[in-house]
Amino acid sequence: MEKRENAINNRLNKTKLEREVDHEQERIDRVKKENAIKRVAAAEKVHLILALIMSSVQSETPLRERPSLN
Repeated sequence: MEKRENAINNRLNKTKLEREVDHEQERIDRVKKENAIKRVAAAEKVHLILALIMSSVQSETPLRERPSLN
């Protein structure tokens, strides 16, 4: 059987990039990024709550009268 000469296929084969994908490592990296984002959001929420409490203490307005954070 003769080898077929096709200029387009030859060019594609020269530039073809094959790599092994480590799906487990990609999943671990993705989960780490997602958890980091969640930690930052939780820290911001805690900071907001503490600021609200501090402002409530300073102005002596009960927290029940303040709008909710939800």
